[in-house]
Amino acid sequence: MNNNMVAELINGLYDIHIELWDIVDMKKSDDDKIVAIAARTNNRLVKLRSDLVEKIDETIIRAINAQRKELEMNESIGDIIGQLGFEKIRMHEQNKETGQTDEFTQECNILKEKLETALNAVLLNRTVL
Repeated sequence: MNNNMVAELINGLYDIHIELWDIVDMKKSDDDKIVAIAARTNNRLVKLRSDLVEKIDETIIRAINAQRKELEMNESIGDIIGQLGFEKIRMHEQNKETGQTDEFTQECNILKEKLETALNAVLLNRTVL
């Protein structure tokens, strides 16, 4: 997500809120022309505010969806642990003690490397490729 873009949108929202605050005082005027101008200005500012809120929502939703897609493309730590399974880990440990290698041991070694990579990525606060 482009933090500068969101910050600019929020700044715009802040500016509009200040203007709306000032309009409230204009609406209290005894002069009908000032009240009419204030009402039109209020309507325009409310529309701008709604547009900005919508843009902020869209920007954040796009960023969340992009993050979700990135996470879906990556193999999660839970997926790797699920592939390992307790039975495979137990067999791997038994084979390691006896010096035997089989497909489970080889598969466990591959999954172990993936898991270490994934855990290191989490510890470094970055996503797994």
